[in-house]
Amino acid sequence: MNMMFEILVGGGLIGFPDRLRHPFSTISLITLDDGRKGLIDPGNTIQLEALESEFEKRNLDISSIEFIILTHVHLDHIMNSVYFPNAEIYVHEAYATKNYSQFGKIIGSVYKKIIDGWKSVKTIKDGERLFDRIEVLHTPYHAREHISLILDTENMGVVGVLGDICYTRIAFYDIVKGYRTDKVAEIVKGIVNRSDWIVFAHDEPIRVKAPATDRFRGDS
Repeated sequence: MNMMFEILVGGGLIGFPDRLRHPFSTISLITLDDGRKGLIDPGNTIQLEALESEFEKRNLDISSIEFIILTHVHLDHIMNSVYFPNAEIYVHEAYATKNYSQFGKIIGSVYKKIIDGWKSVKTIKDGERLFDRIEVLHTPYHAREHISLILDTENMGVVGVLGDICYTRIAFYDIVKGYRTDKVAEIVKGIVNRSDWIVFAHDEPIRVKAPATDRFRGDS
């Protein structure tokens, strides 16, 4: 099954010390060759106007989105899932073991409202392949349910979606320059070696050199 990949709205971070912290995730569109469409991380409410504009350009509506893949369950990545009530949610199985009330009475209630509103949830595990073109990597270093993705696409080659284990270019440069040598750095380097593009949750994507002839399967 072939697959097209597009970034609809880039992610970023907005903050004012002691007043406001408002991260928002990169929102990506997947189009399968049978016409089905889905999102990776539908993002936060601050992005709604930009998302609406991108939908209008492509003549998409709410019903166009049949599935949503979440890198993890944090509000800046999942908030806009409420606007796609009929989409099937793909999320790592560990999401169900979290106590969302730990985020606070108000924020915890927001998590509960969003999650309870998901009509169809498909839990996924490390090593699974979705639609025969997306490899799931369980990377629980930002949240227990966190995943990264390696996508074999028709238009962009192999795309590595890191999620929040490495969410900006600055964090990425620290890893590739060897300033960081922990398990996350090892995972990120492994994804880079298999990818043509790296997509960050809170920054612009970057094109990387991919030496392998069959990077999706990890052959060298």
